[in-house]
Amino acid sequence: MDSTLKYLTVFLNSPISIKLKTGEILSGKLEAVDEHTNVILSECDFEDPSQVVFIRGENIHFISK
Repeated sequence: MDSTLKYLTVFLNSPISIKLKTGEILSGKLEAVDEHTNVILSECDFEDPSQVVFIRGENIHFISK
């Protein structure tokens, strides 16, 4: 497991914010992350908060708690 994945798994089921390369900022609960930094957020403030959102790692600028 690389250090980025190891670090992010600590925040599973916690609220996080993600800034995309487009400049948008999404907030939600971190449900999953993989070795490519692909992320699944629930309770996301993007469109319908009841939906789960998948974000490709290549579109992420940074992730914060």
